[in-house]
Amino acid sequence: NLEDSGPGSHVGLVVSRNNFHDNANADAIDAFGLSGGTISQNQITAPGGACLGLYGDNASVDVANNFFSNADQGVQVANPNALLYGTGDNSNIRIHGNSFAGFTLVAGTKYAVGLEGGYTDPVLDASGNWWGGNMETSVTGVIDTTGGPVDYTPWLDTGVEPVPQVCDGFQGNFHTLHVSAASPQSGSMGRIQEGISLVSGSTVIIGAGTYVENVLANVDNLELAGVGQALVTIVPALSARSEEHTSELQSLRH
Repeated sequence: NLEDSGPGSHVGLVVSRNNFHDNANADAIDAFGLSGGTISQNQITAPGGACLGLYGDNASVDVANNFFSNADQGVQVANPNALLYGTGDNSNIRIHGNSFAGFTLVAGTKYAVGLEGGYTDPVLDASGNWWGGNMETSVTGVIDTTGGPVDYTPWLDTGVEPVPQVCDGFQGNFHTLHVSAASPQSGSMGRIQEGISLVSGSTVIIGAGTYVENVLANVDNLELAGVGQALVTIVPALSARSEEHTSELQSLRH
């Protein structure tokens, strides 16, 4: 396994294009004190442990395009050593474009992504991933929010890569994305707009609910597909909510 320790012990560290395996009952990667780090394009398993543990004093870390599988936890965000070693909380962690395969949810012990505490931002950003299924229950059913909210929208419709590459981590298919009004949202961008910004020129499936945001459909060959005309409502963010300012969306093609 791979470990680093101490506040600021690694600045700009890149862990990329590795295969972590044979880590039974132990974490594959433990990180303390990363600053501006990137963990990307790896294949990581850790039966009985965590593929990646972000355990305090980590700031501005990108976790992107990894295959996480065969582990109790995929990515754990926590600060278990705060009292013992005085480690500070994590901040600005971005978990994007990864594949989480075969995970279940037991609060505090098993999950794909778990926010166990020790995080300064209001919401942990885990948008744009594949969670092992494309139904919202498949997504929320593997995320542990014991320590705070996790942003999971949008998410991928499939876990099959457009062009599989050996030793290239996970290159997700962003042709079709799902968005949900129920997901916590990190940052200032609206949920639908985030889906538009990430989709690869095709379809954003908009789940039931009310979305308060200004939508700019500025991508060619884009379809915004609501799950039902009476189920999806978009309220312009800069307008007072009223009947004349409220639109119901079934499907819009640009």
